[in-house]
Amino acid sequence: MPRPYRRRKPLAPRPITARQAEILAVLVAFVDKHGYGPTLRELAALIGVKTSPGVLASLRALKAKGAITFEPREARSILPVRRRGTWSLPLGSIVRPDGKIALRAASPPADAT
Repeated sequence: MPRPYRRRKPLAPRPITARQAEILAVLVAFVDKHGYGPTLRELAALIGVKTSPGVLASLRALKAKGAITFEPREARSILPVRRRGTWSLPLGSIVRPDGKIALRAASPPADAT
């Protein structure tokens, strides 16, 4: 006797990892500075990676999570998704005067007494 069909629950989206947040922050800073998206090799160089396949895996994960858009085999198509008129920088990131992005741990909330 066949088993009844059970609908699967959709998986909850996973939050972005620290490395993905770093890549996203560098991408946002690059687009803000130049006005267009970086190439895969430029992005790899900016985050200190010698080869681009590792970056590509992170970009695919960020695209699946809705943080960026890009088209394969299209030049400079890697762009962060705009939300409410601003780029979506990771929470807790700061931009240093030299243009580098630093991620910091979230500080505990101040006591309201």
